Amino acid sequence: MAILTGALVAPGPSLTWKVKDTWGVHPKPIDVRLRVNMVNPPGEVIVADGDPPQNKPGVPRRLTYLLQSHQGDSTTFVNVIEPYSGERVIKNIERTDRGDTVTLRITLASGRVDYITSSNSLQPIPSAGSAKARFAAVTEENGKRQTKLLVE
Repeated sequence: MAILTGALVAPGPSLTWKVKDTWGVHPKPIDVRLRVNMVNPPGEVIVADGDPPQNKPGVPRRLTYLLQSHQGDSTTFVNVIEPYSGERVIKNIERTDRGDTVTLRITLASGRVDYITSSNSLQPIPSAGSAKARFAAVTEENGKRQTKLLVE
């Protein structure tokens, strides 16, 4: 693995890759991007090139990897991976921590709001009407709850 960069970064950095359709999913080439939004400030971000196993057709010769490290007794890495073509879909990401529970409020360009909650223990989920879960994904559109996924 060849290290391309290693640097201390400010809170909320992101990296965007231009994606090549190596499996021929689209009939003609389109501009596809993959953005990693680092919601919490990592101590160090390393972008490195590595050679994946060549055990299947279409596997690229080389891949770029994102490695994050942080020093301390307690670390929670939170990244939001955003695939898009043309304009970005995510307008804003807000993180709220409550004990061992992390909630993301993700606002999309369309105005839709997604709430993603993850916890190490069963917790009430305010965006889901205070139902209890370890993981929850709730979508609101036009001020109304549209979908809800709870995992105990």
